[in-house]
Amino acid sequence: MNFLKRNWKLLLAFLLLAAAVPVYFLGYRPAKLKYEAEQLLLNMSIQSLRQTIEDDRRYAEVQPLIDPAKETVNESWKALCEKFPTEMREEDQILYILYLEDIFNDAKKKAQEERKEKTDEDDELLIDFNFGSMEYLKVLNNGVLGGVSLVVNYETNYQGLQDLVRFLATDERVTSVRNVRVDYDKETDKATGEMTVLCYVLSDYTDVYEVPEVDAPEKVGKDNIYTMEEEAS
Repeated sequence: MNFLKRNWKLLLAFLLLAAAVPVYFLGYRPAKLKYEAEQLLLNMSIQSLRQTIEDDRRYAEVQPLIDPAKETVNESWKALCEKFPTEMREEDQILYILYLEDIFNDAKKKAQEERKEKTDEDDELLIDFNFGSMEYLKVLNNGVLGGVSLVVNYETNYQGLQDLVRFLATDERVTSVRNVRVDYDKETDKATGEMTVLCYVLSDYTDVYEVPEVDAPEKVGKDNIYTMEEEAS
């Protein structure tokens, strides 16, 4: 008892220290760390806001020009998209090959007329090809650029080959030739080979596929498929 009376101050200090330690580590220190983190985040937000205000003041004079510029960019993008199909399905690929066949056959007819040969519509040049599938080439901000590769086996004359190259270079449809093989016989004016044509496709996620229009013949087949034509007497 005498020891407690003599050292009560020391004992009180020890008890206060023992109570202060958990208060510091469980209360004060976490609260301080939280406060410092919130203060840092607030300072970053203030700095970002100041930078935004500074940028707004800097570009205030050109702000009226931004909206027209955006509209010009959007119009340019739409004009660019119009030069590309959104899809190239099998029916589109068939029609494209028919265009190439027309080029070859026109060149053949011209050559026959120059040689004063008789033209035969049944003796037209045909193109063998394999259907291509869509391959994605580049992901853009406003869409996806892709392409369909058509492997074409052709047989034509020298003029037809020239016309084909000229067509691919000037056609509104954007294409590129990946590889080409040409075997030409000068004596017979016959050019054969294989060509891989890449037809580009551009989609901006909003375009709707349009079915190609094909001019159908006025009348095909028979009125009644179960009757046979009467033989001429």
